[in-house]
Amino acid sequence: MLMQVVQEGFSDTDRGPVDWLDHVDRYEVPEANRSRIIEREKRFGFTPGDDGWLTTYRQRHTRWGFGGFIHWQRFRWEDV
Repeated sequence: MLMQVVQEGFSDTDRGPVDWLDHVDRYEVPEANRSRIIEREKRFGFTPGDDGWLTTYRQRHTRWGFGGFIHWQRFRWEDV
């Protein structure tokens, strides 16, 4: 089993800077979960960085009808 650490953030563009939320989610997951997520995100061009985080972003969202923002997520896995 691994501890999957997930943090979310937002920015105005797909280049950042990212405003990371202070809240971090932690889930105990099977090791296969890491491989599945890494393979899925590789298809979108995202790979883990030297810091161990797999950082991804998705579509632009509208905020209360004004402008928009990019939703970012970053993942890392720790041994349990």
